[in-house]
Amino acid sequence: MEQKTHSDDLTKSSTEPMHEKTMIASSFSIDGDLVAQEDTLIQGRVDGSILVEKHTVRIGREGQVSGEILARKIVVDGKTDGQLSAKETVVLRKNAEVEGEILSPRVVMEDGCKFNGTVKMEGGA
Repeated sequence: MEQKTHSDDLTKSSTEPMHEKTMIASSFSIDGDLVAQEDTLIQGRVDGSILVEKHTVRIGREGQVSGEILARKIVVDGKTDGQLSAKETVVLRKNAEVEGEILSPRVVMEDGCKFNGTVKMEGGA
């Protein structure tokens, strides 16, 4: 029997079922900071910082974030403009459009993603 590890979640696309507990739907727009204590999926628009230090933040295909994101893991399949700081991993999916700085000990960029900025891979954020 194959065992599934937590890192297998990084291989999921944003169209596959998610296990996030918090979801900002595509019809939502938030102007301000977002703080969560659980995995979070952003399908709407956030203009402000997202702080989810001990969990994963996913920016879905419809998601747009303008501001800093700080999380354990960050997976982008939508658009971001700002600093992405992850303690473990940042993943840019093939549909991602990212402008800004990435700070993470591990960065994965799929073929086709659009990235304009800098990457610093010195330890966790």
